[in-house]
Amino acid sequence: MEGPEATIIQGAMLQVMAKNVTVEGFTIDGDDGAGNLATSAVAVAGHDGVIIKDNVLINATKGVMGDYYGRPTNLTITGNTFGPGIAYGIAQTEGVTPNSRRQCRENRLRR
Repeated sequence: MEGPEATIIQGAMLQVMAKNVTVEGFTIDGDDGAGNLATSAVAVAGHDGVIIKDNVLINATKGVMGDYYGRPTNLTITGNTFGPGIAYGIAQTEGVTPNSRRQCRENRLRR
């Protein structure tokens, strides 16, 4: 088995707290096993050059939170699947600076 089905992060919010980080090829499941859901599957702090790519995000209020302790620049969110339990696929990106090279494309919503 390969890809997101093979590598699962369970029960926690993945916090990206550094610049030039790529989060690629994971299933990120915000359910801790006791029915408690994470606020976000992935939360990006105010850093430059973060890429969230080709992941499956499930069981969290928000799939990707783009303004977590600061406003990231050059944030790319592409090729992800937002699955069951995600209320808001991509949230809180309005605080990201308008001149940044935000890219959001080819993401899918699966219920």
